Parts: sequence; structure tokens; C-alpha cells
Amino acid sequence: MLRSLLLLCLVCVATPVRGQEYQSKELADAAREWRQQLITSVPANKKQPGLVAGLRRTADADYQSKRYAAAIEGLTRAIANGADDGLVWLRLAQNELAVEDDHAMASAYNAYLKSTDPVERGVALFVIGRDFDRHDKQKEALAAFDAGLAFTQSPAVAERAQELRRLVAFRVTKVEVQAESEWGRACLRFNEPLSTKSDISYGSFVRSEPPLDGIVTARGDTLCLDGMKHGGIYNVEVLAGLPAATGERLHETLTSRVVVPDRKPQLRFSGAGYVLPKQGTSGLPLTTVNLDKVKLRLLGQRAQSRPEHRCRAADDELLVL
Repeated sequence: MLRSLLLLCLVCVATPVRGQEYQSKELADAAREWRQQLITSVPANKKQPGLVAGLRRTADADYQSKRYAAAIEGLTRAIANGADDGLVWLRLAQNELAVEDDHAMASAYNAYLKSTDPVERGVALFVIGRDFDRHDKQKEALAAFDAGLAFTQSPAVAERAQELRRLVAFRVTKVEVQAESEWGRACLRFNEPLSTKSDISYGSFVRSEPPLDGIVTARGDTLCLDGMKHGGIYNVEVLAGLPAATGERLHETLTSRVVVPDRKPQLRFSGAGYVLPKQGTSGLPLTTVNLDKVKLRLLGQRAQSRPEHRCRAADDELLVL
């Protein structure tokens, strides 16, 4: 996606550095270890600085021909023999990114730290961002892209950064409607846990037409709206400013149309008994949901008695099956 931009950066234009510079302790540690590994791979008394220029030229040609593995081998040899500037690390990072080598971000961070050229530093951060993006670490990718854009401009990177900004923004990812209870409810799931500060009134961030007959509660990443009538249609708004646990807030008011279906037809006997009483007028209550008619089959069972006291009634006890 960004490979062509990272090769030669033909569309990059240097811009003044703004804001705080990019920092990552994890990447700094990885970069230091990777640099130390390459530098010490050739003992000091056996280094051949005279080979460096030729190795770099060959690596550039390999890079242009997409022989990335060969370019990586040449550049790591160049570094082992004394090359240690920002550009050699950037070229190594670009080749490593092309083959999805795990050292790409470490090499790019070395390039970012060692280079004094704004374009080189920006492109090094683009490599880091691209590798984060490849691993679906969208927030980390956005941070690296934004930092890189502070050094140099790139339409492709700026476009991807805008896409990531929308993806990582605090937002609703799913709306679920629950209808199988006395009242319906709608639960809105966010991509971040909601703030749990005691002074937050979640209901103040919700508007509904028609109004809800219940309360608004939050748990984890889910905001639930209770008190919805079955068969009802609600136009719900979650207002901008709703806070996440991270401190981020909902940037734009969310509008959602919630349809609460009727409950599924249900039939049940109230209580634990299933035998009609022998005496009295009390019955066996039958509870229905969304049913107008019920067809029952009553099966008779003759009571057991001694022969001399046999009952005349055919069905003196009824068992409902």
C-alpha cells in the first residue's frame, strides 16, 4: 500500500518539525539491541570500511530490482563494517518492511534517531507506522504516521492516517436489541470501555423519541437503554461528549433507529403444580405471551382404591400433560 512511497519518497516535501517528537521505549530498546548485534558481528580488528560504499551501491540496485533479501544482506554487512548513519538504517528498514522482517521497526527507529534530514526521519516513522498497521495495531500506527507527517508530507500516508483516525475514534461498533423480557432494551457496544467515574450520568448523554420508560446504565464497553415498548420504534441519540475510560470522548452525536420486535409466543403454567385439584374452584393458571388461543389436551387418570369402595366417576383426578 505504502511501499512505493517508502522506496524513494518522490512526493515528500520537507516541513518544519512541530509538536513533541516520537518516542517509544520498546522500540528504542529493540533498536539498540539490533544495532549492537550488527556492529559486533564483525570484530573491530577485522572490519573493512573500504567495502561499505560498494555494498551500499549494490544494495540500492537490489532494492530497485526488488531483490530485498540480497539488499538486506548487503546493508547488514555495510553496518557491520562501519556504516552507521541514518540513511543506511532507513534503506535497511525499507527492505525489511518489504519482506515483512521483524527487524523493520528497529532499523527504522535507528534511522529516525540517527538522521538529521527531516524527510529521512519522516519516512523512517512511516516505516514504523506501516509495520504497526500490518500487525493491526491501529493506534500505534496512527501515532507513528502523525509523527512522520510532522517531518514531511505524503498524501498516501495522510490519507491512511485519516482512515485510522476514524477507525480508532471512540465510537459505537454494534447495537443489540433484547426483546424477550417484560420491557425491551437496546444495548450499544463501544470500541472502548466507558468511563466509570461516580459523577457521570449516562442518561444525560441519551435522547430518545419516543422517550424511554426506563433508565440508562453502563457496564464495561456497553451502554444499555431500558424501558422500550415491544413493537416500538425509537430514534435514539447518544450525544457527543460521552466519556471513555481512556479519557477520550465521543466526537460526534450518534443517531440510531432502534426497532423493538414483539416477544416470541410463549405458554407456561404458573406455579410448580401440574395436577388439577380434586376439590374447590381454584384452577391451574396458564400464562401466555402473544397468544390469543391455546389448545389443551386433558388426560384422565382413574384413582386407585379398594374394590369395595370403587369410585363411580370415571375421571376423579385429571393430570395435564
